[in-house]
Amino acid sequence: ARKVLRRLGFCWQELRMHYLPHIAGIALHVHPLLKSLYRMCEELSLAQSGRLVLDVGDKVARQQAGDPLRFYDPTYLEIFLLDWLTRRCIQLGDINATGSDVQLLIEHLKFNDLEAQAKLLIETILSNAPEPDAAGIAAMATTATIKQETDSDNRQSSSCSTAAAASNAFAMRRINALRLTRENAGIALIINQQEFHRNKFLSPRPLQKRNGTDVDKKRLKEVFSLMGYNVETYDNVDHLDIVQHIRSACDRSLLRDSLVVCILSHGFEEAVYGANSIALKITDIENVLCSYETLYNKPKLLVIQACQEKPDQDEEQGQRGLPFKIDVTTQSPGQHINMVRAMSTVNGFPALRHTHMGSWFIQSLCDAIECHSA
Repeated sequence: ARKVLRRLGFCWQELRMHYLPHIAGIALHVHPLLKSLYRMCEELSLAQSGRLVLDVGDKVARQQAGDPLRFYDPTYLEIFLLDWLTRRCIQLGDINATGSDVQLLIEHLKFNDLEAQAKLLIETILSNAPEPDAAGIAAMATTATIKQETDSDNRQSSSCSTAAAASNAFAMRRINALRLTRENAGIALIINQQEFHRNKFLSPRPLQKRNGTDVDKKRLKEVFSLMGYNVETYDNVDHLDIVQHIRSACDRSLLRDSLVVCILSHGFEEAVYGANSIALKITDIENVLCSYETLYNKPKLLVIQACQEKPDQDEEQGQRGLPFKIDVTTQSPGQHINMVRAMSTVNGFPALRHTHMGSWFIQSLCDAIECHSA
């Protein structure tokens, strides 16, 4: 199997870590749609697998540019499914199959009278969809009742229609909302920069100590701990270590509901400093969070407490230094759908921080979270 994968251009170690992770929790939570795809492979005959490969493969080739999979043995249908998953022509979605897309397969199966396999995929998606809670069911029931009632009074009819629309919208919002539980909230990563050192080759300017930032760190830790997050704090972290900590948190968030990253530091417009006085672009940090396919359908919050001032006109060119470029890209704007950035200030302005009471933004943010999470 390893030789075949190598000849196809795949890296065995990457596939092993991605599809065979050595984590007990993942082994117990195998994706239900992935199970159904394997079952479909077992049930199809060689001729049926061949027709599936030719039909779906042709559609994939028309939809996407790039080199096709140079492998034509339908005996190994799983290899083709892996290729289509990699190209995102079919998608598994999250552990509840939310966001899944196997329409190409379902269309082929139905067209070729393979109703049992098509039904298997459809039922897998429907049966694993999260059920609406009691409030959502009650809201939908109320909506249905209001819609069925008629009243001769135009004002009452208009009022009922408005109430029905509001109730229906509320119910749909609850059903489609991203789920976040205290038991599985996720990781809250806090990067707290208080003291800075200077790299004489890469750090063009010294940075002052950020007194009061420990107050913010303590408050963030308390708030997110109460919400069920596993809080991880790191003090005075260099720029490359910031990226490493974020990537590590992303890797460990596969079975979590969300991910929170808080960076408390100095900064300038669209950039934030590491403890070694080397800056990172905030958009690059966002791209790191959004580049993980396992986090596409999960809420991601990036909190930045840092000044965002523009360099003064009389400031020497390069005194602040160019932000370090992170090697990361995202394929489409859709990957940023569930990404939220919370900034302590807007571009061109400083951020307020009290040396004994912490920053106004972090304290206000924590107050709001406590108020709405109770």
